Formats: sequence, structure tokens, C-alpha cells
Amino acid sequence: MPLTKERNVKIFEEFGGSAANTGSIEGQIAQLTERISQISAHLKQNKKIFLLTAALCNW
Repeated sequence: MPLTKERNVKIFEEFGGSAANTGSIEGQIAQLTERISQISAHLKQNKKIFLLTAALCNW
């Protein structure tokens, strides 16, 4: 599930300084970290998704 618009705004307000500052390195790293956390949680719940698990391990 992709990040919602509201969650993106909160991430950039917290790490980027403002919601309009979507180009900040800190905000983009925080956004990527959030997405990786979501994918990791999804894989823990659905252990039989072998292709995605293999793709992430080789990435």
C-alpha cells in the first residue's frame, strides 16, 4: 500500500522543514524508510510471497 498524501505531508513537515519542501534529502530518506517499513511488515504477515522477498534480498 503506497503512502497516503497525509502521511507524506507529515513526513516532510517533520523531516523536511515544511510540507512544501519535498526536495529535501532528509524528507526523501524518511519517506523511503517509511515505505521499506511498510513492505517489511507486509512480508512478515505474508510469508509465502517468495518473489517479492527474493527481489528485496537481491536489491
